[in-house]
Amino acid sequence: MDIAVGQKATRTLTLTATHVKTFAELTGDYNHLHAGVLPVHPTKPVTQLKITVKRQDGETVLEGEAWCYTFR
Repeated sequence: MDIAVGQKATRTLTLTATHVKTFAELTGDYNHLHAGVLPVHPTKPVTQLKITVKRQDGETVLEGEAWCYTFR
């Protein structure tokens, strides 16, 4: 295959809960920012996320949930 200046490529991936779980298992990174995905809404293209923000000393300064558009 010849490669030339200016060529482009694209790749897409639908990130699933299985991807997040596998990442956590492989890396040991169970940060809630990465693993806090709650169920996808059954009839709308949105996903609910659990949000926890902590300071460097570990004190929680914000907790809540957010709804994010799920790209398809």
